[in-house]
Amino acid sequence: MPTQNQKRNGLGIFAALLPFIIVFAIAYYNSVSSEVKPYQTWRDRVRHQQLSVAPRTQVPAGQVALRKDTKVVINKICLVFKGYSLGVVNMDLYLLELDPDIPYRLSYTKDSLREGVWIEDRQLQLVSVRKKVLYLKISNPH
Repeated sequence: MPTQNQKRNGLGIFAALLPFIIVFAIAYYNSVSSEVKPYQTWRDRVRHQQLSVAPRTQVPAGQVALRKDTKVVINKICLVFKGYSLGVVNMDLYLLELDPDIPYRLSYTKDSLREGVWIEDRQLQLVSVRKKVLYLKISNPH
């Protein structure tokens, strides 16, 4: 039967090793890249559900108001306004024919978007922007 002193020594060794065990477990969990982490699967599913229920609008040439997390289809692409902060407009671009489920992050400064950017065969120009609403002028050269 172990004595009181032996029990304390065992607990002391365990208490000293516990932080190393925790750090090793966290490092191992984060280094495993071949597996999808459970929180990523949940986050992707939630984001996909939010985008799938967002209104989808077909946009002709003209002016459009994009609300945050709202899909807008322009020819073979889909734009989703993700927000505006610190002078940068963030959007997700979906290539409907190539990768309809994979977003490509676009970030433009307010000034560069005001000058206009080309996406496919249309030019997008900033009319105005707020945190949750983006107003764009869409020009079709044809």
